[in-house]
Amino acid sequence: MPDKSWRTCEITQDCCYGWTPENVQKFIDGWSSVKDYAYILHDKDKKDDNTTPREPHIHLMLRFSCAVHTSNILARAKKVGIPADCITENRIQKMKSWSAALNYLTHRDEHKPWKHVYDTAEVHSNFDWQLESESAHQAKQLRADKGREKEIVEAIASGEIRLFNLSEHITSYEENLYSKAIKTAFNRRTRDLKLKNERNMEVIFISGESGVGKDTFAREWCKDKGLSYFTTGNNDKSPFDDYMGQDVIIWSDARDDVFKPAHIHTLLDNHWSSTQKARFVDQILNCQYFIITSVKPLNEWYKNFYSKEGEDIKQLYRRIKTWYDMNDKDISCRIYDQNTNEYIYTDSYLNIYGHKSEYLDNAEKRVEFSADMRSDGMISLNGLHDLYRRRTELLKEGDKDHDKFYHDFQDEMSEWNSIEQAIDEATIYFYSHGKEVTYNREKDTIEVLDDCYGPEIAPGHRIIV
Repeated sequence: MPDKSWRTCEITQDCCYGWTPENVQKFIDGWSSVKDYAYILHDKDKKDDNTTPREPHIHLMLRFSCAVHTSNILARAKKVGIPADCITENRIQKMKSWSAALNYLTHRDEHKPWKHVYDTAEVHSNFDWQLESESAHQAKQLRADKGREKEIVEAIASGEIRLFNLSEHITSYEENLYSKAIKTAFNRRTRDLKLKNERNMEVIFISGESGVGKDTFAREWCKDKGLSYFTTGNNDKSPFDDYMGQDVIIWSDARDDVFKPAHIHTLLDNHWSSTQKARFVDQILNCQYFIITSVKPLNEWYKNFYSKEGEDIKQLYRRIKTWYDMNDKDISCRIYDQNTNEYIYTDSYLNIYGHKSEYLDNAEKRVEFSADMRSDGMISLNGLHDLYRRRTELLKEGDKDHDKFYHDFQDEMSEWNSIEQAIDEATIYFYSHGKEVTYNREKDTIEVLDDCYGPEIAPGHRIIV
């Protein structure tokens, strides 16, 4: 037989052959190749009939500091005077795992009536064997708990657990223990998404020159909505290699020469999912939102490519619902109108995100401002306009019923006072960021003066919304 080498091994023999505690200790004492050892005398076990006593025997677990051959083990036994028929080749056994072998020493997880459960004090070792055996004990318990495995598999099937948040839901130990079931569940999930071939995805385009904060805006937008996001760039022909099922894909600084129009149509299709090329395994992009950032405005992005290919660019626009255009001061929002095939201006916001924004100079002020006012509306001129309009309506109603208006004026919880407070807070915030906002009641317009810090007010411009 070949002279096998060992890093770990178990030697089990009945005491009647000379494998006594004294001989075991003599066998391991002073042997430099032994890194760790643990052994126990089993003298209370019974045979399978649970009646006949089993011959007392000793289990010795060895972990070597280097590879040790079978011949070396036999030579060691001979050297210290162990009987020749005590340690033979068939008594040197491979263990399933080191921690599982240690766990077996006391039989605590055997749950068989003929296997006596021994006290941990009966184990002799030169290291903390209980600490290492605990992992095997936990593994056995987890394997017995099929409910946890089923829970993980069902959460993957439902989409609650995805690759990007796997570590948030399961421990590294569970991942190792249930690795096969987890891999199968993810493969099944991918297959089901391919077969279903459906999604409800909204596409958002964010344009603006470098430094205005396009990517920061995109990430903060995701955070406000509590959505996970994956950011990618222009990685040759496969920018989605590392997508792991996040809610949002942010395609940063997207060039308009990476994909042909036909591929863009498939990539941005709002209702039908498709497989995208990746290095190793093609990806199913099953996201809720797809955000594109570009230095080019949307009406210039891919314009030449579509013209060259003879494609109708309206096919692209129909897929992109919202277009945010940013400069260092403002963010304008446009929504695609299916009837006119045009992007209609809907709102303007303060830009608090860019490297060129004055709000970046004061981090504390920026964080406070962002947390208080961003949300869905950020600081919306249209929202403030609506407040002024409603205020005007209440004034007209007050002209008809003076008593009710006086009562509302006195009531701090009335709609009138709520609107007054909201207008005051919004105008103060605008002013604190260099914009004086007033309402022209006759023309029903919001007028904005820029760069108005203190007494000096620069010439302004009017925004009609």
